[in-house]
Amino acid sequence: MSQDALVEALDNNVIHSAGIDSLEDEPLTEKQEPLFNHPRAIVTGHYAWYSDASAQVLQRRATDNLIKLLKGQYVEDKLNRI
Repeated sequence: MSQDALVEALDNNVIHSAGIDSLEDEPLTEKQEPLFNHPRAIVTGHYAWYSDASAQVLQRRATDNLIKLLKGQYVEDKLNRI
């Protein structure tokens, strides 16, 4: 969703509130300030996913991927060509 449209919807009471965990442009720029400072918006820095259970899943995935990499196997979640 467009952040500008979200701020407009908040300002015009089309929606009451919003919780956002990521932004259109990161890191934060002046463009996001109306949303970031809106009294009915909560903006977090990619923390919505975090819990003890999710941390354990990430640790396990990282371990599994490292083992696969060392064995020359396909690595999940790869973000580059290495």
